[in-house]
Order: sequence, then structure tokens, then C-alpha cells
Amino acid sequence: MLYPEPHFSYVAPSSTKIIGYTPEEHYADSELLFKIIHPEDKLILKKVFKELNPSDTPIVIRYVHKDGHTVWTEMVISPIYNSDRKITGFDSISRDITEQKILEEDKEKAILELEKALFEIKTLQGLIPICAGCKKIRNDKDYWENIEIYLKQHLDVQFTHGLCPDCIRKYYPEYVNEIEKQNKHTSGNNN
Repeated sequence: MLYPEPHFSYVAPSSTKIIGYTPEEHYADSELLFKIIHPEDKLILKKVFKELNPSDTPIVIRYVHKDGHTVWTEMVISPIYNSDRKITGFDSISRDITEQKILEEDKEKAILELEKALFEIKTLQGLIPICAGCKKIRNDKDYWENIEIYLKQHLDVQFTHGLCPDCIRKYYPEYVNEIEKQNKHTSGNNN
């Protein structure tokens, strides 16, 4: 179907707020609107014009604003007919939905992060391969790492270090008597 040469009969001044170009710039360059469509969305608009059926269903098109940032718009395109029911032009109404799209992207990102965290929690709830001798844990990459490192990476925890009474006796037997005296003295003061 052949359409008349593209030109604008009217461009709302509010479009300047959305895409940065004035109505005068559109009147001077009838292809401007098509030039500033985001490269990934050019086919969407071509398809709409090629298969145009009157509909109130909006399409989502991104534009590259005059200052370079991406603007998401929701657009309804309707054909304009002459008295012979031939299409003589198009009418479109657009609204800026950039903020809504940014919120949707942030929501998707948060959902992915939560899914990842849930996966890690489920992984920790399952069987964890641990060495019976040195107590290292085998991670997802089949590498054996210190239990503190593994848990710190998967649980976001910090560790403090101390020695249990059995390890004090094993590794520092020379301090056992002194520590036991100190513990008796401390526990005696609490009574």
C-alpha cells in the first residue's frame, strides 16, 4: 500500500519535553521521528505501518532523546482515511513511560537477586561436601576452600576467632592451668 510522502501536519509542543526536538525541527525534517527511533525498535514501527489495522492497542517504542538518553514511549497509531476510505495519513499519540520502565527494570533486577539468594540458601540447606580431616568445603567450582571463606561468601557473615577448651588443651597445654584458675576466679565472682 502506498502512502503519501511523510510530513507532519501538526506536532504537539509537549513532544519537545518527551524527545527534546521542537515541532519546528519535525516540520523541517519529515524523517526526524524515524531517525531518532532506537535502532532496536525501528522494525517494530515499520511492521506497524506495514500491517496497520485500526486499533487502540498501544505499542512501546524507544527514542533517542536529543541529549542522547533513551526515552520509552507508549504510542497509539491510527490511520487517517479520506472519503474513499483510503489511508491518507496517520495520527499518533505518545506518552512517556520511561520512569515506569526504569521501575520495571529495577523490579526485575531485584527479583533476579532474590532468586539468586534463594538458590544459595537452598544450596546451603542441602548437602555440603566437607572434608572429614581438615573441614574444608568443596564449592560449586569443585575447589576445596576454608569453611569460613565458604560461609562468608554464601551467608554474608563475619567470623571472630577463639579456641574451645579442648583446642586450648591440645595446642596450648602450658596455659591450661592459668586459664582454668582464671575461669574459677571469674565464675566465683558471679555467685
